[in-house]
This record gives sequence, structure tokens and C-alpha cells, in this order.
Amino acid sequence: MSIGFDYFFYYSNQNVGVNKKINDTVGAVTCLGYKAREIRISGGFFSKRFKMFLAILKSNAEIIVLRNDFLLPIVYFPILLWKRLCGVVVVIDIPTPMTTVIREFFTGPVTGRLVGVLKTILMIAQHPWTLWPANCVLEYSDESWWFSLGIKNKIRKEGNGILLPERSPDFNTLRNSFDCKFVGVGLIADWHGYDRLICGLGEYYKNLAPSTGCPRQVSFEVIGDGPAIPSLKALVTKEGLTEYVKFSGVIVGSDLERVLLESDIAVGTLGLHRKGLFSAAPLKNREYCSVGLPFVCSHDDPDFLEQDFVRFLEANDKAVDIADLLCWLDSLKQDTSYRDKIYSYCKLHIDYRGKWKRILNKILPDACR
Repeated sequence: MSIGFDYFFYYSNQNVGVNKKINDTVGAVTCLGYKAREIRISGGFFSKRFKMFLAILKSNAEIIVLRNDFLLPIVYFPILLWKRLCGVVVVIDIPTPMTTVIREFFTGPVTGRLVGVLKTILMIAQHPWTLWPANCVLEYSDESWWFSLGIKNKIRKEGNGILLPERSPDFNTLRNSFDCKFVGVGLIADWHGYDRLICGLGEYYKNLAPSTGCPRQVSFEVIGDGPAIPSLKALVTKEGLTEYVKFSGVIVGSDLERVLLESDIAVGTLGLHRKGLFSAAPLKNREYCSVGLPFVCSHDDPDFLEQDFVRFLEANDKAVDIADLLCWLDSLKQDTSYRDKIYSYCKLHIDYRGKWKRILNKILPDACR
């Protein structure tokens, strides 16, 4: 008889990355032989929390995973404690370190910061004691001492992953071009730091001497919507780069995979320092890796710390040195199978099947394995 695994989370069709992460998690755990389900909860501020309470109460799964509720975790504390006493394995997934969440409360207009004060009070008053019923608390980065009280030995640092399809990409059909195409994917905000790459492109083209003949053409395709898009478009116009920077909107599925396969360098997050974060495990980095695409970012990522196909840039607001990245790309291309090797690394270290096998082996009693 299969062991039940229920993953509870608040669902929104706008949170494409979150939905994919949980869908991949459930798919991976299913592949491991568990009876896994994703439990989507939606509704108003209070109604969705009441629905979540009832859903957890009705669950018969031997393992429950709850994506943490930063504002009102007290609602679930009694039912999680009861489940734990009944022998259920309880896992709480904290997608962002709580100190970072508090810092984000105080960005934006003054009125929003006043609301941020209330949210901060709620968070500090309800954490970390509401996490104590958990067998395991998943984090991708270090948490502050306050939010680690009583759970330090339960915290498992684990970066995000991805569920790789059975069919691997065909890298033999990729173009072999002297030119270079950058690509960036996400719900684009200021802290993605794409302005750094655009400014770098501006400097790259300004510094090209007229005598260079046919220069190496470098372009950048931005995929996704988000609050930073208008300012990025204005910056592209200011830098005179409308010929080289393309805004494609939201692209998903096989169409997104095609664009990634046709690109040369992916752009991770280049501005996390703007919200005081220097370590992260973004899903986009895993998506890039899953199609053998090298990428750049300006933060530590626990799954890629010593890999030559990742270029770690300084965490500042300076323009990206495009010429330096072109030299880095050329060095990677000296190995004609470099994209196959990136994909192989993803299959071995980033695939959710391997990650969740390690997590479950660690937290499940021997009798349940």
C-alpha cells in the first residue's frame, strides 16, 4: 500500500513559478512510489485559511507538507500538533527566509510600510513556535537566530529543484552562431536587476569602434511580465537598444523550452542585494540548467556554488561587462558537449526525484520506507 503525501498551499494562477514547483514536487514524489496529491486552497484572507484548516484535518496522508503561512500560522498550529501526535510526518516549506520577507514589507510607498509594521508584528509574535510541531522545516538559505529557536535541528537547507522530463533535449540541433543571445525569464521586478544587463549592452555597443567591421551582435530577450517592465522598456529606449532587446511577454511550455534552447546565456537574478538577500535558490536557475543553458547571477545558489557553467557577478548595481561574459561563453564552447554536461548535472543534482528521496529518507521512520 502506497504512503500518502499531501502538499497544501494557497493557489493563484498568477504564481506560475510556485505552481510549477509544487506540481513538480508532487510528480517527483509520485515517481518515488508515494500516493502524492497537491491540495490547492483559494479564497479570501480568512476564508482560505479556514478551508486550509479543514483540508488538513480531513487528510488521511501519512506525510503532509504545508507551504508556510507567514501571517497567520497560528490557525494551523493546533491541527499540525494533533497530526504530529497521531504519528503523521509534518513538513513545513518556508520558501523565503523570514528576515527577507520582513525586509520586503518595507519596500514601496509609505502607506505600504505602515501595513508592513503590522505584518512584522504578526510574524514575530507567531514565529518560530508555530513551526515546532514539524518534523522537518525546509529552507534554502540561513535563517536568523530568532526564527530558528527550537527548530534549528529540524531545519534542512535544500535548494529548489525541477522535475525533468523523460526525454532529454536534443542539443545536436542547436545553432552554432558567433553572435550571442541572452534570455531572462520571470515575473520581472526591480530586484531581478535586468537593468544591469541592459546598461551593459548599452556600454558594449557604445564601445565598439567603427573600424571593427562586423561586430559580434549581442541581444537580450526578456520573457514575462511584471512591475519593472515599463522602466526597463524606457531604459532600452534611452540606451538606443530597441534593435537588440526584445520583450516577449509570458511564454510557457514547449514554446519557452524552444526559446531557451535557442539562447546562449541565461540571466538569473542580478539584484537580490536590493532587498538584502545574497543567497537564493530561484526556480529559473533550475529551468535554465534543465536545457543545458549556462547562466549568470549575483547571489550564492546552494546547488551551483562551484560549477563553471554559472558565472557569479558582484552584488552591486554596476553595468554587466558583456565582453567578459562573451569570453566566458567562448571558453565553455571549447567543449562541444558542454550543454549535454550541464543537463547531466541537472539530472544528477537538481531533479526533484533525487532531492525528495534524500529528504524523505532522512525524516521517515525506517518502517515507512
